[in-house]
Amino acid sequence: MRVYGSATSACTHKVLMVFAEKGHEAELVEVDVLRGQDKLPEHVARMPFGEIPVLDDDGFLLYESRAIIRYLDQRLPGPSLTPDDIRLRGLMEQWISVEQSYVSGPVWDLVRAGPVYDIIRRSPAVALFPPRRTTPASPVHAPNWRARSGCWTRPWPTGRTSPVRGSPWPRSPSCRT
Repeated sequence: MRVYGSATSACTHKVLMVFAEKGHEAELVEVDVLRGQDKLPEHVARMPFGEIPVLDDDGFLLYESRAIIRYLDQRLPGPSLTPDDIRLRGLMEQWISVEQSYVSGPVWDLVRAGPVYDIIRRSPAVALFPPRRTTPASPVHAPNWRARSGCWTRPWPTGRTSPVRGSPWPRSPSCRT
């Protein structure tokens, strides 16, 4: 299996730690975020938001470190990292949610305000990636998620399309505003 990420990324480290805990190795393909490689078309084709890490499991692409670690825990042989007891599993999920909701956001706000992100913002590759919208009601902007007449053209992961007008989720090309 191949992991597109960075040796300096905490999220990439989470994924690589799962490989280590399960007794498996992964091929790390370095994506240099300081040079804007995460925003280049070849990486955005793997991860539409231009972030790391991305797992490539024989052509099956999966992004978001928390999704990847849950997938690997079930996919790879070796000791389970998820408790069998439903209450212990609930506590595990609670702490994953706490980290995501209350720790990662503030930490990333500090990181993004620092000198490393100044280097990233000056990278020529950043111009290839549309700016993020900051309003909560705004749909995510990435090259593979195009709006057409207010309708999203990319299907849901389940293959369905959203029937709700004004939804930030993908809509059918037949949608009319």
